Amino acid sequence: MKTLYTIVFFFVASALFAQAENLQTCPQNQSGFVFLMGPSVNYFQGGELTSTDKFDADMINYQLNGFIGYNSPRSKVKNSLGVFGAGGYTNKATFNKIKNSAGAYNR
Repeated sequence: MKTLYTIVFFFVASALFAQAENLQTCPQNQSGFVFLMGPSVNYFQGGELTSTDKFDADMINYQLNGFIGYNSPRSKVKNSLGVFGAGGYTNKATFNKIKNSAGAYNR
C-alpha cells in the first residue's frame, strides 16, 4: 500500500508542476509538434455485483497514455492532428478474474 501512495503522490506532483510550468511558458498562437504523456492506475472491480464491497491490491493495474501530434492555430482556434496510444500492465490476477467473469474456463 505504501508503494501505491508513493506512485499516486508522484503522479499528482508531476501533474501540478507541469501545469504551473505550462501556464508560464506556453505561447498562445504558435504552431509546432506536441508530445503529451499521462500515467494512470486502473482498478478492476469485477463483473459480479457483489465484488465491489472489498479492496484487493492484486487488482491494481498501470497504464501510460501518450499523444504525438502537430498543433496549427488559426485565429482563435487550435487544430491538432496526431496519434494517440496507450500501453500498460495487467497483472495475472486481474486477467484471470476478467477471464472467469466472461464465462471462459481455465486450462
